[in-house]
Amino acid sequence: MERIKIEHDFLVFLFAYLRHLDLSLDRSRWNGWADYLVYTRGRIQSATISSYLKGKIGPVSVTNTANILPNYSYRESRLRYLWRICTWQNDYLTLYATSYACQLLDRHNAYLRADITEFTPELEMLRRDIADFYTRASEVMLSRSELRKIMRVEHFWQNPILTTIALKDFLPASLARV
Repeated sequence: MERIKIEHDFLVFLFAYLRHLDLSLDRSRWNGWADYLVYTRGRIQSATISSYLKGKIGPVSVTNTANILPNYSYRESRLRYLWRICTWQNDYLTLYATSYACQLLDRHNAYLRADITEFTPELEMLRRDIADFYTRASEVMLSRSELRKIMRVEHFWQNPILTTIALKDFLPASLARV
């Protein structure tokens, strides 16, 4: 299976961005799709991140998403994280996982451009796919402190009492140039 080397700070940003999308899509069910569209203006777009990843992998299509990421228990994923650190394999995503992340980001971008007025079951499926992907991938690739940090990322219609971390604080230098 081909692996794609990705800068670690970009991986942290990618998982934080996917968490941000998951939480924001979840909150848009309750507050309204039009408000979510207003919220997304002026923020980094999923198309930008997708094009950056596509520049690393080229044209690849994933049709079967069932086995892109194994479903490890939390304990096993932490052991795999330690193994990846010891063998210097922590900054790699498989070609299929990278392509699937691009597909998720492209689907989100398509919904932003679509002429829909309310939250649909297809959006909920996208939200669940995003949550499943970043949860399974990040547990194997990020340290506990990085995981705790991405869990506090800002999102649409967040509780004002929460202490969140702005998405721009995760933005790596490699993406800031794009």
